[in-house]
Amino acid sequence: MSQRSILSFFGGGDELKRKAEGNSESCISAKNKKYDECKRKRTFIDGWKDQFPWVAYNDTAKVMKCTICSKYPNIHACNRKRTFIDGCSNFRIEYLKSHDTSDAHLECMSYERDAQRRSTASGSCDVTTPLSGPTCSTDNVSPIVKALQNSDKQTMQKLEKLFITAFHVAYRGKPLSDFEFNLDLLDCVGVDIGSKYRNIAGAREFIKAIACSLQKEFIPELKKARFVTILSDGSTDSAILEQETVFMRYVSHGQPVSFHAGTVPLEHCHADEVLDGIRKAVESVDICFDDLLSTTEASGPSLVSVNFDGAAVMLGSKGGVAAKICKQAKHVVPVHCVAHKLELAVLDAVKHLPSLSNFEDVLKQVFKFYHYSPKMRRELKTVSDIFNTDLANLSDVKQVRWLASKIRAVRALKISFHSILNHFESVAAGRSDQSAKCQGWLRKMKTVSFVKTMCILLDILPILTEVSLVFQKEDLLIIEVPSAIEGLVMKLLNCKIDPVGAGESMEYFSKMYNHEKSSFDGVKLNGVCPPVIFKDDTFLISLVDGIITYLDKRFSCFKQKPLKHFSVFDFTEWPTQREPLSVYGSTDLSELMEHFSFLHICKLVELMLVVSPGTSICERMFSSMNLVKTHHRTALHQKTLCHTLTIMTHGSKKLADFDPRPAIMEWLHNTPGSRHILSLAKEAKPEPVPMLGPCSSKCVD
Repeated sequence: MSQRSILSFFGGGDELKRKAEGNSESCISAKNKKYDECKRKRTFIDGWKDQFPWVAYNDTAKVMKCTICSKYPNIHACNRKRTFIDGCSNFRIEYLKSHDTSDAHLECMSYERDAQRRSTASGSCDVTTPLSGPTCSTDNVSPIVKALQNSDKQTMQKLEKLFITAFHVAYRGKPLSDFEFNLDLLDCVGVDIGSKYRNIAGAREFIKAIACSLQKEFIPELKKARFVTILSDGSTDSAILEQETVFMRYVSHGQPVSFHAGTVPLEHCHADEVLDGIRKAVESVDICFDDLLSTTEASGPSLVSVNFDGAAVMLGSKGGVAAKICKQAKHVVPVHCVAHKLELAVLDAVKHLPSLSNFEDVLKQVFKFYHYSPKMRRELKTVSDIFNTDLANLSDVKQVRWLASKIRAVRALKISFHSILNHFESVAAGRSDQSAKCQGWLRKMKTVSFVKTMCILLDILPILTEVSLVFQKEDLLIIEVPSAIEGLVMKLLNCKIDPVGAGESMEYFSKMYNHEKSSFDGVKLNGVCPPVIFKDDTFLISLVDGIITYLDKRFSCFKQKPLKHFSVFDFTEWPTQREPLSVYGSTDLSELMEHFSFLHICKLVELMLVVSPGTSICERMFSSMNLVKTHHRTALHQKTLCHTLTIMTHGSKKLADFDPRPAIMEWLHNTPGSRHILSLAKEAKPEPVPMLGPCSSKCVD
């Protein structure tokens, strides 16, 4: 047996194998060491500057950089390589060729050519623009450079058309799929917009850029403001998600401005969750919520008031959102929305009037009768034409929140009163399923009480509606509320004291009602028809007195500290005599200065402008949200919803007034991802061309 076999038998083969591998590794290491000693060290070659005019070599750092890309570092998005901006130490020509044909470099070249073209047009050798550094003029430009300059202009024009289309889709609350359809329409009429970003993803990016550019118009002013009021309200969207919308009111150039901070989805509707949602919305616009609660101006604007609806979760005295905020900042003034206060005061007043409840029940039943039956609407139209009577549109009567909706329903009933009665008589005479209903409604509508109530409401509701619309104004001031309520009370008392002279409908009833013949405007009335004297009418007196009583109760906070002290800024309340005027308001000013802890009257004036009395802008936001997030778009992204609502709130009302350029710059600089702007001008990438040299009398082609 050989020695190898014996060693293998006793386990010695592994040792020989390890010795052989060690000898092999030592040989490879020696070869690598010899190669490292003999290999050529790569350095920068000056001849590369002729082939690539944009390259520059830093002898100190031993790196090469791109002079063009270094001027526009923001153009390079986060997912692009920044090798030739930070410095490349790998001196290989392949790296230069790769950078020369990259999208990022070609995009920077596009901006550089545009800057040079502007410099040439102005005849200046030192022009600085937001997208460019110093440029120089040139007299001799090659045809291919001119072609690329024209392509930049065409690219911007196409981007403007794309952004205007996206703005139109968002401002009108249309689905994002309409963006593609509108672009196809532009193609059909011969408008060239290229082939890139013509999809829903592109529309979403454009809408985001437009919303961000609109926000950036408000945020600098908001951060410079002294005081801020937070307006917030909640609603449920079509996806059964609780949405909390937040506005911030501040003063800009002497005028109050309401800025949409955000719309935040809530998991729960308790006070802590709502407060956390408000905090998220405020901090989304780069403002610290805790700094708002501070009274020091160094930390930015201070929160002086919060304006919510009357829900217990918002204005509860112990555990509400306003109470939690006031615990951290005692100077904050909670305000209940005055438009909601007015509605609640009217609802409280009519609870104890059964005749008004009966009138409203009949009104709803009649409107539903026509709303859900096209056949009945056709018959009503036919009867109206036969008898030559007026007819108004009778829509569905739902639970309304504003008085303006109620007056429209009563007016429609008054206009169509004769047509409805004639149609009910026609249906009641037949043997259909609706005959009994129409007979019952006829008995109720042909009574003195029903007709009298209708005429009284036609005179009372317009007075309430006028004030309700005033309270829904966005720029309403806190000092305007007491005078508006006082004017409302005076008009109501006028209707009570002199109803025939103050109300047109009550005057019309007095002329057309004949208690002896039991008729009103040619309509034979049922039951007892006593004489009606509105001045002594129990229903009118109870209605007016009830409304005034609950108005005083609901708006009593404007007669308490600190809101009552703001009346010092209402010049209509100032005395006309010299002596009373000389001391007028000193106590009110002292109380306000003590409450808000500062001693400057100019600050008090600004603070008075900031305090918001109503949240109607939040209600309008929910109306916009219902247009955007319908039952067919329940999966709409939350960010897309917020961006769309911002555009609908702060966007230009006329399409011709919308400037897409700030949004385009926002999209190019601050949105992550690649930007194929060159492909909008040409589907193929342009050939690389030599860049213009430094400022001199001659330029290189």
